Amino acid sequence: MENLSNLANALDYSDIIHLEFYVQEQLAKGKEICDLIIGDFDTQQFPMPDYLTAQIQQAYENKQNDYPPLEGVLSLRDEVAKQTKKRFNVSYNPDTEMLISGGARPLLYSAMLATVSAEDKVIYPVPSWNNMFYTTMCGGKHVPIETSEANQFLPTAEQLQAHISDARLITLCSPQNPNGSMFSKQQLSEICDMVVAENVRRRAINAKPLYVIYDQVYWMLTMQEVEHYHPASLCPDIKPYLIVVDAGTSFCRNRYSSWVGDRPTRSDSKNAGDPRTYRCNGSNGRATCHRGVISK
Repeated sequence: MENLSNLANALDYSDIIHLEFYVQEQLAKGKEICDLIIGDFDTQQFPMPDYLTAQIQQAYENKQNDYPPLEGVLSLRDEVAKQTKKRFNVSYNPDTEMLISGGARPLLYSAMLATVSAEDKVIYPVPSWNNMFYTTMCGGKHVPIETSEANQFLPTAEQLQAHISDARLITLCSPQNPNGSMFSKQQLSEICDMVVAENVRRRAINAKPLYVIYDQVYWMLTMQEVEHYHPASLCPDIKPYLIVVDAGTSFCRNRYSSWVGDRPTRSDSKNAGDPRTYRCNGSNGRATCHRGVISK
């Protein structure tokens, strides 16, 4: 692979995709498998509702098949802002604080590009989804935090505290992908309070802020009465440093769209380029979206 770029050679192949190839091979051999690897809906078992199919067809007949605005259709941004206010009591301006994209990955990667420069430290839990790839692509320094079953495979404020003094970004996901666990109110509050306190310290010395990307793509799929928490609901002071990615996995049908709230803005030289809060659907739950393969 010496003909490719240094970046391409630095990237590893996704283990999840490797496992999916294995599953497909076993299916081809006639084995009975419940494939939970990628997490997509089986459209034979979960077909698109007839109403939605009719609305999509009507949109084509109405010639609504051109490129949408780069930031997303305003009526959709407005509806997402209303839902966020209704469900989490967190306000976003759909004109200036919300973006729509085709899937969560572009938003997650773009959010990291907006905050991380070469050699900046990126803290992420292990296991987690795609953080190591995004960090490599941004040229950041990897700071993986190994999690354990004792904390439901989620990072704690105590674990993060040891690494934040010179870090640029913390990436979190709840419900967590791939294991499906989610932050309790206390766990998330402690992390938010820690980030706010760290940014108070940095403002005093005119240092760049510490940001948090919070992926909550699967928050609507929680089970067993486990409650999902939005960081800005628990700690409003974190909002200037928060990028929340929410996606169509739950709110839309078959992941047709994702959204992100609070686009990056430039306000002053000290906080130039501060992204405020991005919103997208992610996995939040102590008892949701566990992935694996069950075969006979």
